[in-house]
Amino acid sequence: MYLDPSGESLIGFALLAICVPLVLMAFYATNPSLHHKPVVLDISRNFNLFEIFYIKGGLSVVINFDEKYIEFYPHLGGGVGSSGTTASIGVISNYEEEGDYKKWFSYYEGGYYIGLDHCYAPKGEYENAVQATSFTFSSGFNFGRGYDYYFYFEELTIDWS
Repeated sequence: MYLDPSGESLIGFALLAICVPLVLMAFYATNPSLHHKPVVLDISRNFNLFEIFYIKGGLSVVINFDEKYIEFYPHLGGGVGSSGTTASIGVISNYEEEGDYKKWFSYYEGGYYIGLDHCYAPKGEYENAVQATSFTFSSGFNFGRGYDYYFYFEELTIDWS
């Protein structure tokens, strides 16, 4: 793995990870058709084990504007693909109540600096499963397919209702 000694790639990634989600949040706030769907913000890191196999860890933050709360979901998992750090912002479907993100999720992701990610809870029918589609920002080439388990700690929920 090559590390840029100048730090330029890290600075570029930091700017993407901070600025682009702010622009997308502004888009979300001004687009009424999205107002009834919770938003997910995520930062994750993949560590390669054997060439294309990796373990993954991260933190997802679910913001439900209708019900006025924020939840935090640390997650761990693994898959096949590239290693690296990603930040993402997306919209969640079929999210019924607090804690609905606490489960196994199957995901697909891909892109080069900017990409897409789609995850869903694989139990039951796909149409009714909790799922999220996100824009992903990475430190370079990013692709993967795997499973993550999302943990939920109710005491960390921020309720502003």
